[in-house]
Amino acid sequence: MSSGTAASPRWSRQAVRFLLPGYLVVLVLLLAWPFDFDCWICVNGASWAPNGAGISLASRGVLRSVAPPAALGRRIAAEGSFSVETWVAAARADQTGPARIVSYSADSLHRNFTIGQENAELVVRVRTSGGDANGRTGEMHVPDVFAPGRLRHIVVTYDAARRCAYVDGALRRCAPPIGGTLAGWDLGYPLLIGNEATGDRPWLGRLAQVAIFGRALTAVEVAERYRAGAAAAETGAPLALFRFAEGEGRVARDTGGLEPASDLALPQTLMNGAMLPPLDLKARAVSDFFENFALYLPLGFLLCLGMVRRRGAAPGAVAAFLAAVAICCVLEFLQVFVASRTSSLVDLASGAVGAAIGVAVAVALRPNGAARGVLPG
Repeated sequence: MSSGTAASPRWSRQAVRFLLPGYLVVLVLLLAWPFDFDCWICVNGASWAPNGAGISLASRGVLRSVAPPAALGRRIAAEGSFSVETWVAAARADQTGPARIVSYSADSLHRNFTIGQENAELVVRVRTSGGDANGRTGEMHVPDVFAPGRLRHIVVTYDAARRCAYVDGALRRCAPPIGGTLAGWDLGYPLLIGNEATGDRPWLGRLAQVAIFGRALTAVEVAERYRAGAAAAETGAPLALFRFAEGEGRVARDTGGLEPASDLALPQTLMNGAMLPPLDLKARAVSDFFENFALYLPLGFLLCLGMVRRRGAAPGAVAAFLAAVAICCVLEFLQVFVASRTSSLVDLASGAVGAAIGVAVAVALRPNGAARGVLPG
């Protein structure tokens, strides 16, 4: 009887020494794989294409309005309609996010509108008073639009009657209105080309022209603009027009008809992703919460088994919990630099809850722990 009691602590200590390092390796593999770490402050990959052919985004980059285009947003919101025209050639057909081609937005969760690429699909998001802040309500997808290196003429129109997308002068899809108005647009958001302001939704390719109108272009107008080409003289009176013909310097001039102009800057560097987004439960799936909870529960349990024997129940439990939270913080921080991962305070909170439960289970299963009165209450 006494030999069995004596053997149990020795076996338990050996098991913890073996299982804890092994589980830490598993945790790192699960949460940081595939270790495709990227820069945090990156050199801007946006540059002038040769021979005045537009803007090239060969690597992660962005063009950002010098100041928020409040006049542009105010005019569109008042009209209740707009069109965005782009001449673009995607570098790849496997870009996701969706990768932002043209975006009037603050970050990956808040926008007025976005024109993007999801693999070969065109993705259109518009924020209205009848939808959510991310424009996901009524998100429109148009299949088979992008092919590597192929120049496309893309026009997206929006008004109270319908939303339409045209590719190379032809109507590809129309959808019913989302509902609500554009009156709630945030005029403090920047206008962006090729990325979000947070740098975490990059699009790679070339843009020959971007034009924004304060009305929905007709099908006849779209077809005429496609036949005329990107280099044709402008006759449609756009509010904002970027021909990207400068060829040098750090500013792409807006030559549209609205004042003040919405010039775009080519910053020398950009930040790759927000450090930790706000604690927004709607931004993460419920399954993500429970996945992180399940991952950190065994970690808290194993850490507590090891530390309680050295420090006593109460100090050991506290130390185990703090160590588990520290590990969670480190892994969430590392995920900022992993392109295929998303870091979130929700993940951090769920990991902390899981670790706390694991610690509590370890203390509860500790022989004679409660009888010794080591833990309060």
